[in-house]
Amino acid sequence: MGGSYGGGGGGGGGGGDADRVVDCISSVVEDICHDINISIDYFENQYDKKVEEVYITGGASSTIGLPETLERTVQKPVNRWNPFQYCDLELPRDSEQELQDSPTRSAIALGLSSRIVE
Repeated sequence: MGGSYGGGGGGGGGGGDADRVVDCISSVVEDICHDINISIDYFENQYDKKVEEVYITGGASSTIGLPETLERTVQKPVNRWNPFQYCDLELPRDSEQELQDSPTRSAIALGLSSRIVE
């Protein structure tokens, strides 16, 4: 299953370390996407319902090539989910900016904190 990974991405002006990271993780990313596709197929067959789109969140959702490979594998739109989308938060300005810059990294923390809210 050859993959084309989008973005070449990271820090410099054209590859380098980002390309090496992609080379190292591409087979793992493809395996994960294949497993997700099997789960979607199982759900659709078991419950006779169609999965229309896939949402990903958490730190791993920023893995180079994951969204593109998942979209290609499951043949459904893949979007990053912002767990704070409907939360009305009162935070110091710097903390609020940090959440806006990378909300998907905080999904687990939000879930855990919801256990202690009364």
